[in-house]
Amino acid sequence: IVRWQDRIYPPAPLAAQPQTTFLDTHTLNVGGETLTLGYMLQAHTDGDIYAHFPERKVLMAGGALSTDSWPVIDWSTAGWIGGMVKALDTLIALCDESTIIVPSTGAPTDRAELIKQQVMYTDIMAKLNIMMEKGYGITDVLREAPTAPYKPRWQGAQQFLALAFKSFWGHVRQFEGV
Repeated sequence: IVRWQDRIYPPAPLAAQPQTTFLDTHTLNVGGETLTLGYMLQAHTDGDIYAHFPERKVLMAGGALSTDSWPVIDWSTAGWIGGMVKALDTLIALCDESTIIVPSTGAPTDRAELIKQQVMYTDIMAKLNIMMEKGYGITDVLREAPTAPYKPRWQGAQQFLALAFKSFWGHVRQFEGV
């Protein structure tokens, strides 16, 4: 049983639990077509997976991509904003301009939107890194509003910023020399 956000999440029923595990990618044959599953280490959680039908040019991005809201970064399971950036890099490399990309929430999108989000999260991450180095707390981060130039239609970036900022602490050493 896991407690998060003051809620208790019991384990999934056995039938809903994975029967196969992998560390990088796993390929299946589904109806005569190739389906590639790929692990994206520590993106919005520690268990992000994409599903790619290369012949159909369909890429399901999972929780590493949202087109209608800020993501929920589960820092308590090692998800972090740097992992989100790396996940977007992975997804960008898997597709071309004609690929249909299905996010966790929101409308399907294209490679150009993946690139925009990768640039956005990279910029926000750099700003959060500077704030961390200055000794800012979450209240300071929220006041500085590093998401303000991006996605005003999404609104409500406070939770995203708080979680993204908290997510840094497990990865501080990765920023030496940045």
